[in-house]
Amino acid sequence: MPGSRIYKLTCLLGISILAGFLLSSCGSSKKTVAGKSPAKKYRSLSDEETVVLKSTYYDATTKKILGDYDQALGLFVQCLAIDPNNAAANYEIADILEYEKQPDTALIFMARAVQIEPSNIWYEEKYAECLQDKGKYKEVQEVYSNLIKEHPRAADYYYKLAVAQIQAGSYAQAAQTYHLAEEKLGFNEQVAMNIVEIYERAKDYVSAEKEIQELIKNSPDVPQYYDMLGNLYDLEGKSDKAFEVYQKMELTSPNDPMVHLSLADYYRAKHNEGMAYNELQMAFKQPSLDIDTKLRILISNFYAITTGNDSLSIEGLNLCRLMIQADPKDPKAHVMYGDFLVRSMDIPKARDQYQLAVAEDSSKFLSWGKLMDMEGALRDFNSLANTSKLAFSFFPTNPQVYYLNGLANFQLKKYNESLASLNKGIQYVVEDTVLLSHFLSIMGDADNSVGRYHASDSAYEQALKLYPNDDEVLNNYSYYLSVRDTNLDRAEVMSKKANTIVPNNNTYEDTYAWILYKEGKYQDAKDWEDRSLLHGGTKDNAVLDHYGDIEFKLGDKDKALEYWQKAKDGGMQSGLLDKKIRDKHLYEK
Repeated sequence: MPGSRIYKLTCLLGISILAGFLLSSCGSSKKTVAGKSPAKKYRSLSDEETVVLKSTYYDATTKKILGDYDQALGLFVQCLAIDPNNAAANYEIADILEYEKQPDTALIFMARAVQIEPSNIWYEEKYAECLQDKGKYKEVQEVYSNLIKEHPRAADYYYKLAVAQIQAGSYAQAAQTYHLAEEKLGFNEQVAMNIVEIYERAKDYVSAEKEIQELIKNSPDVPQYYDMLGNLYDLEGKSDKAFEVYQKMELTSPNDPMVHLSLADYYRAKHNEGMAYNELQMAFKQPSLDIDTKLRILISNFYAITTGNDSLSIEGLNLCRLMIQADPKDPKAHVMYGDFLVRSMDIPKARDQYQLAVAEDSSKFLSWGKLMDMEGALRDFNSLANTSKLAFSFFPTNPQVYYLNGLANFQLKKYNESLASLNKGIQYVVEDTVLLSHFLSIMGDADNSVGRYHASDSAYEQALKLYPNDDEVLNNYSYYLSVRDTNLDRAEVMSKKANTIVPNNNTYEDTYAWILYKEGKYQDAKDWEDRSLLHGGTKDNAVLDHYGDIEFKLGDKDKALEYWQKAKDGGMQSGLLDKKIRDKHLYEK
C-alpha cells in the first residue's frame, strides 16, 4: 500500500533528517528552476562511509534493475541516511515513487535532486515529469524554458514546453513556442500542423488559415494542406468555400482518397447521399487509403446500422468488394466482407472470405473461429473436422478448437477421434462452465456410442451438476437410458423436465414417448408421439418408426405397417425395419 511505503521512508531516514531536507526542498523548488540556488553543504564523508555508500548504491541499483522495487527503495533510503546530499539517490527514489503512483512524495525527492545538482539535465527532465504528474503546468513551463536557454538546439524541449502550455490553456504562448522552434531549428511539417491545431482549438481561425496558406505557398503540390484548409472552412461553417477547395483538390489529385472522403462528408452534410456514396466508392478504390480507415467507415456508417436486407447493406457489400480489389491480400478486409455476407445470410460466400483471411494470416483465432462457425452452420462436418485439426498447431491450448473438432467427428460418427479431441481439450477449459458443459455433453454422447456407458453416464451427470436445466443433456441422457432399458424412472423424470423447459419440440416429445413405451405405457406413449407428429415429427424417420412400434403394441397392425413403410420411404435404412415390414410383425433389439 502507498501509505506503508511512506512510513518505511520515515522510519529509515529518521524524523530529523527527513524534516530537514523536505523543508529545504519545498522552500527552494522555485529557486531550483529559476535561480539554481546551491544546495546546503554537508560534512565530508569518511573513507569507510564512502565505501558503504557505494556498495549500498550498487545493491540498490541491482535490485531496481531486477524489478524488486521495495528492496531498492529501502537501500536508496539507506544511501540518504549516509549522505543526504546524494543527488543520485534522491533521483532514484523519486523515479521509483513516480512508478509506484506516489506523485506527491516523488516530487519532493526530485526537487531535492535538482537542488543538489542544478545542471543535470536528466534530473531536470524527471523533475518536469513529476510536476506534470501533479498538474503543475506553470512550473513545468519554467523548467523547460530554462532548459531551452541552456540547450537552444534541443528540439524536444520546445515541444514539451508547448505541450505544457497547451495543458495550461495558454494556446497563444504554445504557438509562439512552436514558432520559436522553427526559427531556431528550421521548418518542420509536424510543428506547422501543430500550430494550426492550436489556433483551431483557440478558435483563432484567421491565424490558422494564415498558417495553412503559408504551408500551401511553400508546398503547393501537397494535397494534405488543401484538405486542412477545407476542414478549417468546415469548422468555420463556410461549407461553400470548403467545397471549392475540395473541388480543386479533386482536379489536381484525383487519386487522393482524402479528397474523396472530404467530399463525401460535404455531400452528406448537404443530405446528398447519392453523391456522398459515389465519393466513398472513389476513396475505397484507392490502395493508399489505409485498411483501418476503410473498416471504421464500413462499421460506423453501414454495418452498425443495417439489418442485412436493406439498401445500406447492399452499399456496404459493394464497398467491401472495392476494398478487396484495392488490396486483395489484407485479411481484415476479407473478415469484414465475410461479416457483411453473414448479415445477408450468404453463408457459403462468407465461409470463402474467412478462408481467405486465414490463408493470409493464420495467427488470428478470430478468423479461424468465424470460418469454423460457417462450416458448422453449413453442416459441412468434414471441412469442420479438417479445419479444426489444422488449427491445433496454431492454437494448441485453445479449448474451443478441440471442442469443435470433437463435435465434427461425433457428427461424422468417428467417435474415438471425437473423444480423443474432447479429452485433450477439456484440460484447457478454465473458469468457463458453459464450455465445460458442452464438452461433457458431447463426451456423454460419444461414450454412449462406443458402449462406454459408465463414462457416458458420468459425463452427463457432471454436465447436469453445472446446468441442471440443460434441456439437450436431459433429453439425450434420458433417451440413451431408455435404449439401454436402464434406470427408466430417472429417464422419465429427466425427459419430462426437458419437455417442460422446451415445449412442442418433436425430438423431446419422441424421447418421452419412447421412455413410456419402454415402461409399457403404450397409450400414453401414443399420445406423446401424436404430439411429436403434430410438431414436425412427420419429417423424422425415427419418430415414424417409433410410432409404428407403438401402434403394433396397441393392436393396430395395419397402422404399424403404414408408419414403418413411411419411415422406409423417408430414407431410413435398417435391417430390422425391413424385417418388420416384410413379416408385418414387431421385432425389437
